[in-house]
Amino acid sequence: MPVTALMVCFLVLLGLVNSCWDGMLNCSITSVRVSLDWSV
Repeated sequence: MPVTALMVCFLVLLGLVNSCWDGMLNCSITSVRVSLDWSV
């Protein structure tokens, strides 16, 4: 397996993890805001 293919694979995985992480962060921020709205 060539090194370039390995690098591409790694970058794609990194991008997926990054977008998943962003989604999770947005989700938690939204839920915190909603719970704050409900408590007020």
